[in-house]
Amino acid sequence: MDHGGPEEKAEAVRRRAVRDLVVAGDITGPRQLAGRLAELGHPTSADDLRADLRALGAVRVVGPSGPVLAVPVDRAGAAPGEGGLVAEITADPDWKLQAVVLTVVLVFLLAGLVAWLLGP
Repeated sequence: MDHGGPEEKAEAVRRRAVRDLVVAGDITGPRQLAGRLAELGHPTSADDLRADLRALGAVRVVGPSGPVLAVPVDRAGAAPGEGGLVAEITADPDWKLQAVVLTVVLVFLLAGLVAWLLGP
């Protein structure tokens, strides 16, 4: 049973290489990614690279050294307690301040809701 021709297989191999490079970190943009892919023997067109990044759900985030590309974490392959939303939030040096601001906003919203429910 054939699961795709050579083009589909090449696309899958290239897309896996794209994901591996982005997950490894420090890829600042598509041009740098295209250069790294070419070094690995996966030359690609701009259209194919855009399609790969879109299919992987890649986004630009601010890392410790500036903006980098990132892809969502595959939770099925992660070990328990590894990564996840809590790790991402607490990696931000201002997370405690942001948590306090969020708490204050929620308290005011709750107080407003209670006042509205109990009001005349």
